[in-house]
Amino acid sequence: MSPKKLSGYREAFRTFIGIEVLPRNYSEKVLATGGAIISIMAVAVISVSVMGADAALLIVASMGATSMLLFSLPHAAVSQPWPVFAGQVVSALIGVFVSRHITDPLLAAPLAVGLCTLVMFLGRCLHPPGAATALTAVFATGGLREMGYSFALAPVALNVMTLLVIAFLFNAPFAWRRYPAGWRRKEQTDGDPEISESPLTHDEFINAVRDLDTFIDVSEDDLLELHRLMASYETSRRH
Repeated sequence: MSPKKLSGYREAFRTFIGIEVLPRNYSEKVLATGGAIISIMAVAVISVSVMGADAALLIVASMGATSMLLFSLPHAAVSQPWPVFAGQVVSALIGVFVSRHITDPLLAAPLAVGLCTLVMFLGRCLHPPGAATALTAVFATGGLREMGYSFALAPVALNVMTLLVIAFLFNAPFAWRRYPAGWRRKEQTDGDPEISESPLTHDEFINAVRDLDTFIDVSEDDLLELHRLMASYETSRRH
């Protein structure tokens, strides 16, 4: 087998199993790691100060996944403030509701996850870690179960707000890690072509993305910026 064909098979396999084509640089990896450590530490400290010494036990496990999204994928749609906050809190409420009305956990667990998925889609607040929060409420025992719907306020909402504040403060010094994603927008520089110079209009581009029949976890602004850059490259090539 020729080296070129072997390389083609290797790239096809990498694509199939989902290995990223452009791995992050080391500064991004260090920042993501540091942000995750600092944010969960802040959640623990604030939870203890607000709810007492035993509050560390009330740190919802799914916050670890939320923290990873906030600092590893700060521009992703599922990492933005509305999906993070609403997705987590709504999922907590649904988990408590289901656990109170369905005693069999083998039925309550899948129903809770299914309902919170549906509600997050309808509320445009899709945040995958929320499903784990719903399961936490379903399988809660002892004092955690006795909290009832207040579970959605503390610890869930408290944990989430802490993570969001830390994400904003931590990412703010780094322009390329803006958070929320719409906080800063790249200025249009002189000489750069507007999107209207591209063969596609703004509405046509958005409709094309919607017709792609897949889920693209990138903000609309970033898609439009990618579109603008592609138009810029096309214009440069023509000249």
